[in-house]
Amino acid sequence: MEAQRQAIFEAFSELITESKKQRMEEVLQQRTRHISVVVENIHYPQNCSAVIRTVECMGLQDLYVIDDKHEFTISPHVTRGASKWLDFHRFNRPNENNTRTCLQTMRDKGYTLIATSPHATRSLSLDTIDLQKPVAIMIGQEKEGLSPLALEMADAFVQIPMFGFTESFNLSVSMAIILEHLVNRMRKGEVNWQLSEEEKEEIRYRWYKKSVRNGSVIERTINSKTQV
Repeated sequence: MEAQRQAIFEAFSELITESKKQRMEEVLQQRTRHISVVVENIHYPQNCSAVIRTVECMGLQDLYVIDDKHEFTISPHVTRGASKWLDFHRFNRPNENNTRTCLQTMRDKGYTLIATSPHATRSLSLDTIDLQKPVAIMIGQEKEGLSPLALEMADAFVQIPMFGFTESFNLSVSMAIILEHLVNRMRKGEVNWQLSEEEKEEIRYRWYKKSVRNGSVIERTINSKTQV
């Protein structure tokens, strides 16, 4: 960490209790980018927020959001602060195919794109998804599901077994079921799912900044003094 950034980090550190820092370290050691989630044009704030809370609780660090049709709106009383700890990657530029841009970005990062769809004719079970490579679970709008382009770009499809009359689970419930299964498989397997030390350092810095009052002001103040 460069000297200027280290000075800012130390200023943040002095304002955070040891117990809070210890808790952040415990969570940071369990964080992963081996599994990520892509949401496409989710409409209802309660569903957006429930997905955020599930993603954070499961130890995932990144949420990729395509919201060129519906703004991805967070409901604080549902997330209960979960959004503070995640990295959001928003794809909502006007006059751009945001779905293609997002999914190609995931491909370039080495992710296998797994689409959720109750209508797919050839689907993998949650037990057979290959977790040797990073996977991105894609979930779409409440009524229409994933767009035709997202389904076309998917590398594989997954369905959740159901034994009742209803066609599908609630969106946030579906995500919780899928992540609970895959995250447990990942952690029990031999794949290297942990963050690198460089990733931990960067996330730790951001978490510290968000955990102190006026973190951005402190950062700017130290930066300005250093540049004089």
